[in-house]
Amino acid sequence: EFFFFFFFFALCVSVVFCSFNLTSLPSIMSEIYVTIQDRQVQVRCSPDYQGADLLPKVAHCPPFCQWVERTNQQPYRVNGVEVQWVDMVGPHVGVLKLKITAIHPDGTSLPGIVVLRGRIVAMLIVLEHEKVPYTLLAMQPRFGAAEWNLPELPTGMIDASGQFVGPAATELKEETGISIHDTQVIDLTDLAYGGRYPGLYLSPGATDDHVGVYLYKHHIAKGVFNDLVARLSSDTRDADLLTLRLLPLADVWHKTSDVKTLAAVHMATQLQAEKMLP
Repeated sequence: EFFFFFFFFALCVSVVFCSFNLTSLPSIMSEIYVTIQDRQVQVRCSPDYQGADLLPKVAHCPPFCQWVERTNQQPYRVNGVEVQWVDMVGPHVGVLKLKITAIHPDGTSLPGIVVLRGRIVAMLIVLEHEKVPYTLLAMQPRFGAAEWNLPELPTGMIDASGQFVGPAATELKEETGISIHDTQVIDLTDLAYGGRYPGLYLSPGATDDHVGVYLYKHHIAKGVFNDLVARLSSDTRDADLLTLRLLPLADVWHKTSDVKTLAAVHMATQLQAEKMLP
């Protein structure tokens, strides 16, 4: 009698345990559908990633929505999207990795591993002193490149008020007194491409990373220039995480290998040669 009671108890526990696991499966394997290229396309998490609760945020985050908008204009066909991981920045989606199932118009399968982060803004600051153009580059650790002080254009965002913001913008204001608003700059990307591209793509085979490049020009008097050189050359700044470096614009090409910086300088030079800059 005890044996039958124990068997019955074990059976009940097994049923409850299995029921719990089964009810957990929908949250792990759940999916949503997003309209891509006028079709309902499945968006789901990969089997080994338990982030199904983030799918609605993924579907509505700016990088994904912008990717869908651009994809809608392409001839290849997207049949499915698998979310492999998501990095959150507070309550917002910061970076996401997707595996895309896509078909070429001739029926060939296309590789589709992409990382989406969206758009950033880079500011080409040109300070003219005695008819010589200088620029300011930000120096900071870049772990992806394994570089302690990689010179590059100051990057950040244009906020809702039109202000250039971010750590580099803060350093720029503190060290030079320059605070940049979008009414003071020229959108080099739009001027060069007329809306064809949203920015300069840095590695389009693997990521949507793109940079909108803006030009800020300012004439600087001799006294102000000398003071700026002295301030930016101070030894006390060596310990700062982010610093600024002033150098002639003509020297940039061999002072950094940062592609957005080199592309921005080349773009500004060509636009100037075409008499497209004011």
